[in-house]
Amino acid sequence: ALDIARKEDLTTDIATILLSLGVYKRNVEDDPEIALVNFYEALNQAVHYSNYQQIFNSYFEIARTHVLLENFETAENYIEKLIDYSQSRLDHRGYILANIFHANSFIKSGKREDAFNILSQFTAEDYQQVVFNFRVMAHNISMQIGIENGNYIEIAEKSSDMISDIIDWLTDSSNQETGHMQMDDEFSEALRLHLNILYRSGKPDEALYSLGKLKNISRSGVYNNPLLKSQILSDQELILDYELGKMIQQLRSQYINTAGDQKISVSNQLIAAVAERNNLLNRALPGYRENSYQNTLQSLQRQLGSDKMVFYVSVFEGQVFRFIITRNNLDMKIYPQDNRYLDVVKRATTSLGNGNTNLKNLYEVYTTFFEGEIPKSINHIYFIPDGQFYMLPLEILPVSAPESDYSYDSTTYFIEKYSVSYANSLSEIVNGHSNINHDFSYDIAGFGISDFTAAGHPDLTNLPFGPYEIARSTENMNRFSKKRIFLDSESTKENFREIAGKSRILHIATHSKVNETNPLFSALYMHNGHSNNHNTELTSDENTGILYAYELFDMKLNADLIFLSSCESGSGSYLQGTGILGFSRAFSYAGAQSLAINLWPIRDQTAANIAIHFYKELNSGKNKAEALRSAQISYLKNNHSDPYLWGAFVLYGNIDPIISENDAHKYATIFLLVLLLAGVILAGVYFKKSSFRTVN
Repeated sequence: ALDIARKEDLTTDIATILLSLGVYKRNVEDDPEIALVNFYEALNQAVHYSNYQQIFNSYFEIARTHVLLENFETAENYIEKLIDYSQSRLDHRGYILANIFHANSFIKSGKREDAFNILSQFTAEDYQQVVFNFRVMAHNISMQIGIENGNYIEIAEKSSDMISDIIDWLTDSSNQETGHMQMDDEFSEALRLHLNILYRSGKPDEALYSLGKLKNISRSGVYNNPLLKSQILSDQELILDYELGKMIQQLRSQYINTAGDQKISVSNQLIAAVAERNNLLNRALPGYRENSYQNTLQSLQRQLGSDKMVFYVSVFEGQVFRFIITRNNLDMKIYPQDNRYLDVVKRATTSLGNGNTNLKNLYEVYTTFFEGEIPKSINHIYFIPDGQFYMLPLEILPVSAPESDYSYDSTTYFIEKYSVSYANSLSEIVNGHSNINHDFSYDIAGFGISDFTAAGHPDLTNLPFGPYEIARSTENMNRFSKKRIFLDSESTKENFREIAGKSRILHIATHSKVNETNPLFSALYMHNGHSNNHNTELTSDENTGILYAYELFDMKLNADLIFLSSCESGSGSYLQGTGILGFSRAFSYAGAQSLAINLWPIRDQTAANIAIHFYKELNSGKNKAEALRSAQISYLKNNHSDPYLWGAFVLYGNIDPIISENDAHKYATIFLLVLLLAGVILAGVYFKKSSFRTVN
């Protein structure tokens, strides 16, 4: 765009483009120095053409970048220019905005009293004039001062009110094209401060409720994606949804700018419109919105056995919040807002690699966040991760000090003491108990591809052990009789659509690709159904043989288990505090009770080994978490103990056994009866032969 603007001499657009480029360099590419080059050039361009708004925005972005770099003296110089410039142009809104940012700079540089004095100049009506993000920024400054003064009780209500406003704003922002939730820095900071206030006020339960509401925004935002809704809602429902969404946005704007009786009237209209839209989406998209987070926590604690607990981690603005939930207790811990804590996790995740996994880095994660936190009675842990914790399975953490960085046999691992399963929210654990329709056409169905060139995807590496993994896995489920396997040319998108909803267990061994920009376009690679892919360039449909995540939402799977053995299957893109957005959500919404996925690519022979052993243990009656645990322990004991090789697979969702104890007893009884009957028959034959010899 910049090249075109310069070539076409679009002088009035160049500064705006430079500003956008600078913001991208700073926020996305994390390159503030290059961003400043763009901002200074934009300022020169704007001054040359005397464009007030561009000059204002250039001063602002330059100041904001210097605050980020902690060049507070330089930042203050540009903020003062911003204040003087807006005042000289009688721009009262810009003047308020500049002062809010000035106070924010003072807070970050430790000048709390100066920040307080700036905010004291303005009234609530003044703050209503600026955009919502800056109202939140002003609120954050006030909350920070309140925290430092120890006024937790006094500011708790104000903090709760602002979080409610942010939740409303996020709900609206998640209704845009991608369905993503727009988590701006100011909102994340407000949530961080809110959690600190609730912690210091002795209200860990309310902190959990706030996180639950945020998780709900993420879920409803994905469901609000127009592409997804167009598949699920009728034309009439789509029109109504659009009209209600537009009305809600208009009413929110009116509410801000009205007062007195008119404000009450607008508020009532807004409440009615929101309720009508929620009812529509709840009918069409069950589970779209949770309401009672208090009930969720209470139900969870009632369900937890004395041998189970929940670890819940959330990260906001570099600060880690940890919750531990057991049957009788809720404990909250806040780690200091210090980069060294998340750097511990980052070092561990970046060291993961075949033969390069650094045990001491992993052990540091354990000692920093988990050591001494687990009661002796615990056997199973539900883990709700966030941020970088998504990419680090608890199972691979050493629980004893390793002898060296790479002495993989010298330690005991987390998995050897506990079974682990994962969830995106507390409600997934509460609602995750099996409610399975046992009337399936197939007990287990497998899809596997070995030759991806023949499948129409020549850029993907072959998986020679894929079909072997499918065949042996289904064979190990010998207590099931209704089985179906689709290998290579039969492993098509069409066959998957036909069979998926009729199968209790689905096992998929293929490649996948996570779309970080729009998780609903994450892809599973199936065979494209053509027999001459080696010799033919297919151009008629570039999506042939690709199953996208959004297509899974309208499949009625109801599967008890989906085992996805592929590259990148679990590492869906996520937003802070909102949980994983990859295939796990799509399969879960489609009805899958649980999902086994690998967080990083591993050799297909290794994946096959673990999967085959997993089904053997599952067939014996173990629950899913214990079955996966046994398979991974077997690999680390008998094959290789490098956590990178055996630790990629994790289990999301319901952990109940596939083969219940009643089923196991039934099969054992049948087996004993068969043995007894065979013994009777053999004894009879022997007796007859003996009698015949005696007569003779």
